Amino acid sequence: MPKPMIVPRRRTPSPPSERLAYSISETAKLLGCSERSLRSWMKAGKIHTRKIGGRVFVPLSSLEAFLAGSHSTGTDSTRITETSGSE
Repeated sequence: MPKPMIVPRRRTPSPPSERLAYSISETAKLLGCSERSLRSWMKAGKIHTRKIGGRVFVPLSSLEAFLAGSHSTGTDSTRITETSGSE
C-alpha cells in the first residue's frame, strides 16, 4: 500500500497521517480528554510542545511517544512493566 501524500493546506482538517503537529484543542479531541488535562500533562513534561508564531502545537512525534509511554517522566504502565520484569 503506498504512503499517503502530504498535500497543501486544506480548509477541512487533515487526517492524522498527514499532520505533523496539532493545536491544543485538536490534541485534546484526539486523546479524548479535556484541554485542562492535556495542559496538566504538558506542564508535567509528559507531552512536549512547540511554540510557533505565538501558538502552541503538539508535534505528532510527542503525541506518539506519550501514547507509547516513552515520555521523559514515565507512566504507571512503565512502572508496572519494570516491576513485573524483575519477578
